[in-house]
Amino acid sequence: MKSGDITVRDVTLRYGGKQPVLALDRLSLDVRPNEFAVIVGPSGCGKSSLLYLIAGLEDRTSGSISVDGAEVQGPGADRGMVFQSYTLFPWLTVAENVAYGPKRRGVNDPAAVTRYLEEVGLGGFAGHYPSQLSGGMKQRVAIARALANDPAVLLMDEPFGALDSQTRHAMQRLLLRVWDHSKKTVLFVTHDIEEAILLADRVFVMSGRPGQIRKVLTVDFARPRHEDLVLDPAFIAMKREIMGLLKQDEDA
Repeated sequence: MKSGDITVRDVTLRYGGKQPVLALDRLSLDVRPNEFAVIVGPSGCGKSSLLYLIAGLEDRTSGSISVDGAEVQGPGADRGMVFQSYTLFPWLTVAENVAYGPKRRGVNDPAAVTRYLEEVGLGGFAGHYPSQLSGGMKQRVAIARALANDPAVLLMDEPFGALDSQTRHAMQRLLLRVWDHSKKTVLFVTHDIEEAILLADRVFVMSGRPGQIRKVLTVDFARPRHEDLVLDPAFIAMKREIMGLLKQDEDA
């Protein structure tokens, strides 16, 4: 039974070349089953690299990464990835994009494709092509495609970073609704501190390069959370704390 438990232990990532770059240095974290965890940190600290390592898209230099006790040795259907760029196949329809992953595994289930498209509010767009969709709609397709493999873990690398503010808020609400229904484990990377607090059960604050976990903050605000929560004094205090942690790298 997949529960989506992520364990990262003493992971180091060093990029090669004549002048090797130490991107991550003995980083450890745990993400609990069904948790919505968010990573924030300064630019270049290795947030995206960490997600790629967990997805099995890059190789770590040392340390261990496991999902549900199984060592990550490459990409797997137990982990779905959503990127900032939509990475849809332009020659495939919306439905064909969502069905692509399951079909590669020998699964042909049109009813499931329809269900996932309805889950992300695109039930009437199955026959459209990516070029006919807005940015927010393309990202909805990307989320549906990731869900179609029924992964235990959903890894999201700044998926709403390229969207305008109104669309971004709509996508945040959509994601929280999908997460509540699916009970997946979500590990989400963002530069936006308000987005992190609005979405997360816990926020992992990373240090500057080489990346390590500087602090883990538990977000206790009741769900569902609305955008006006950003005006709450406790929300503002948490935002200030995170900003202060990030500012340590600017002052170093």
